[in-house]
Order: sequence, then structure tokens, then C-alpha cells
Amino acid sequence: MNWLPEAMRILHDELPKMQVTIASQYSPDLAAALLRGKLDVAFMRPEAQAPDLVFKVVTKEPLVVILPSDHRLAAHQAIDPHDLAGETFISVSKTAPCYGSSSTIT
Repeated sequence: MNWLPEAMRILHDELPKMQVTIASQYSPDLAAALLRGKLDVAFMRPEAQAPDLVFKVVTKEPLVVILPSDHRLAAHQAIDPHDLAGETFISVSKTAPCYGSSSTIT
């Protein structure tokens, strides 16, 4: 979240009287709060279940993999996702559905 301080600076410069509250919540919860009018803006992942919201890309985050030091791919600087085919892994939860969730890459 190295982009947050710059985003906060821009918000403060452009709208100095705006009240900003920083909280960490799951994207579906943020979408629901936006739809109920409890929030005016949120930084979140796109939510397919919220077609009435407008999403604008602010930044893209890299997708990373964490491996045991003795894994066959551990020494690589970058890994093609296809190289992970057949591996068992722990992925993001269903609260981030844009990435999907599975126990095995096929």
C-alpha cells in the first residue's frame, strides 16, 4: 500500500475540509457500505455483485507466490503461473473473488 500516503496527500490538497477515515475491510463489505450510502469512496477490488458502482483503476498490485526455500522454483526471480500447474497451495479467500480460489492449479 505504498500508494496510500500519496493518495491521502492529493485528497487533502484537493479537499482540505474532507473527513477521511482509514479502515481495512473486505471488498464486498465496502461495496455494500457504498451502496447503502455509508461511504462516499473506497479503495477496493472490483465486485461483480455491485453493478451499480463505478470502478476506476488506481494502481495494480503484483501477484506474489511464497515458497519453501527448497522448492524447485524458489530460486527464480519470476515464475510463470503455468509453472505452478499441479502444485497444492493456499490462495486468497473467497472475499477476493477476482483472483479465484482453488486448492490446486491445473
